Amino acid sequence: MNPAIALACVCLIALPLASAEVAAVYYVTPGTPTGGEDGSKANPFHSIQHAVTAAGSTAATVRVAGGEYTEAITISPGIQLYGGYDRADWKRKSSQVSIVHQTGSGVDFSGASGDEYPPMAVLDRFEIRGDPEVEDAPVDIGSPLGHSTVRATVRDCTIYPSKAPLNPSRDSQAIYGRLCNVKLLSNKILARDGFMERGEAVALYSASGEIRGNQILRFASPLFISYPGDGSLSVSRNTLLGLGGISISNGASPSIVDNSVKLEQYSGGCSYVIHNDASVAASHPVIRGNRFFIGWQGRGICEYGDEADPAELTKNRYYMGSEATYVYWDYDSSADGKIYDIDDLNNLSDIPKIGGNTLARCYSITGIVDDAPEDTVVRITGSGRTESIPADARGYYQFMNLLPGAYVVTPVSSQGEFIPSSAKVQIGKKDIVFNFISK
Repeated sequence: MNPAIALACVCLIALPLASAEVAAVYYVTPGTPTGGEDGSKANPFHSIQHAVTAAGSTAATVRVAGGEYTEAITISPGIQLYGGYDRADWKRKSSQVSIVHQTGSGVDFSGASGDEYPPMAVLDRFEIRGDPEVEDAPVDIGSPLGHSTVRATVRDCTIYPSKAPLNPSRDSQAIYGRLCNVKLLSNKILARDGFMERGEAVALYSASGEIRGNQILRFASPLFISYPGDGSLSVSRNTLLGLGGISISNGASPSIVDNSVKLEQYSGGCSYVIHNDASVAASHPVIRGNRFFIGWQGRGICEYGDEADPAELTKNRYYMGSEATYVYWDYDSSADGKIYDIDDLNNLSDIPKIGGNTLARCYSITGIVDDAPEDTVVRITGSGRTESIPADARGYYQFMNLLPGAYVVTPVSSQGEFIPSSAKVQIGKKDIVFNFISK
């Protein structure tokens, strides 16, 4: 070897490696700020926003102890918020819940945007409670106009929407996103009481990224996706329950794979597991391997517009209620609409890749628990299904999307017993009504 080269190699080996930059770590506990906190373990901040402000424009980790915080939080690029810490030893524990009560704009990621490719901002293991009296979603991942994108991860959070439930004059939202690269992972997004009859749980405009493993339950429209993002958007392994399912519009073409989408009530309007509106711009989503539970008078996939054909429609399983009308509806400018059953659907020539879609009929068990105490819960077990639901103020209960088989229905209350104490019900090819009486 040339001696000069050998010497150069030795010198390179001898050079010390530059240490990786370590982001600052701040600590937050509930309490009243005094102005003397420095965000250390010994002297933590008492406001999450104070920790974010202390980080300035640099990436930082913020560890938040369990407890309640009422504040608006504007997250900067690279800020990573982790909840669920025990302030005694600063270890994460399942018993510790970091609760943020929305004020104003709630948790706002708009500060995490940038003209370049900003660092990922993170919200991990929080409970976010929206304010019923405000219009802003409690989690806002919207980029200000003029910025290219927000990059945000929301993971393992429980989120309740803003705006009062069951108020027909108000929309509701839990997460709003615009011009964003977003990861929504393993969250629970829940209505406060009953169904949210207006608005979307998650509304995304020009979004890319991943929506995976979430439970989005009891909303008018659990997921709304509009306009294509700067990259692909994957929607997978989610459980969605609502008056509608997934709405797609204005050229968005997400990949919708391995989800469970359930329609449990008929809203009297557009009640589809997937509504693909391409009347403005072409929309060609991939729809594969999903389970669609279409209760009562709900409907399957609706495509609206000449350019609404999915790029793929394969291996989906339709569970159709006793009064569910159709699995697929094709509406364009040249026709009033064509309705397809499962056999027709598997042979549509307009869709590039189609086939393997199957159908099974499902049914319901409903009834009244007469004179039911306020804490009455009705449980059902059998045929692979275990579920509990509260009886409403009238004592009414309903279990939808049940496959044929044997079930046991049991009302439970701490304030009394019922006649009968439980009921064995066999579902064949019709819906079942069974009532109970309080002793």
